[in-house]
Amino acid sequence: MNSQEGGEHAKRWGVARGRFTERDLTRRILDDPDLLGREVGEVMSSPLTTVGPDDEVVFIFRLMAEKRIRRLPVVEDGRLVGIVTERDLLQWVDAVANA
Repeated sequence: MNSQEGGEHAKRWGVARGRFTERDLTRRILDDPDLLGREVGEVMSSPLTTVGPDDEVVFIFRLMAEKRIRRLPVVEDGRLVGIVTERDLLQWVDAVANA
């Protein structure tokens, strides 16, 4: 899903309620051969773990490590405003280390 499609889904539903990633797919497809025919609401991971735009990077690192999350939605006033990824955090560490 590209960001424009994601934005359209956010507009339609108003709030993020869960997530469905390639990890969800690969973990469940062997147990549920009909998975691809189901609605995403039936198979998404929920409740959704989120952070706010003012949360500290160290907190986000810990949260992602503890919950084994690779992509973390950033929500403000109930609206999705971004996504923090492992790559984002690694680039931040590299920038800080080389500053």
